[in-house]
Amino acid sequence: GETEPTVIAARTAKLLEDQPEIAGLIGLSDTDMALAAGPVAAKAGRLFLTSGATSPLLPQQVPDLFLACFGDTVQAAAGAEWAYDALGARSVAVLFKQDSAYARLLHGYFETRFKQLGGEVVVVVPYTLADIATKPASLPKADLIYLAAQPDDVAAAVPAIREAGIDAPILGGDGLDIGSDWANVKDASGVYFTTHAYLGADNPNPAVKHFLAAFAKAYPDDTPDAFTALGFDAAGVLIVAISAA
Repeated sequence: GETEPTVIAARTAKLLEDQPEIAGLIGLSDTDMALAAGPVAAKAGRLFLTSGATSPLLPQQVPDLFLACFGDTVQAAAGAEWAYDALGARSVAVLFKQDSAYARLLHGYFETRFKQLGGEVVVVVPYTLADIATKPASLPKADLIYLAAQPDDVAAAVPAIREAGIDAPILGGDGLDIGSDWANVKDASGVYFTTHAYLGADNPNPAVKHFLAAFAKAYPDDTPDAFTALGFDAAGVLIVAISAA
């Protein structure tokens, strides 16, 4: 789909036209992209199961659309509570990608919960990829920076914050879950994020251990991340639904 909503919508329609036996679609771990494909599937009477688009509004916006992941209300609240309790943060400056529905919703939910806990949101600053290098300089002093970013922004956004002389912890959502690509991000210390699953080898969860072993057998040259696991879950859910129907 080239990460272009118009292309995704057109190709979804073509896919369903060419293969009318399709019962449902899975994928598209981004809210804007799911909103492009979901209505096309619904119009054709097919269900759409997003593996990782986390807007909790999606099932209200599109008939027969379901989430295999948590909603941003959940991860934003968890992040706010952790920042307030574990980090002791009482003030936050927010930096968010302005043209992303995911980022706009995520920071809004975070701010709501942080304020409920007694925290202060000192400023909310939008950014684009074109101006991310300069925006952090305008942020006032705060205990925490909340970064609502897309994965492709992380390598530019995090160094920009640090180069602006800000050493406060940086917290974000699952858009910061970029796996091994963190090794290529400058000044990445003091960064935290919420995500769907921790797939480290030291995770004692039996389900995670089973998944890691199965994945290693099937794809020995690859390393799974949380979105790999979400894709696996989404496929499993759809298979069960088809069998039950």
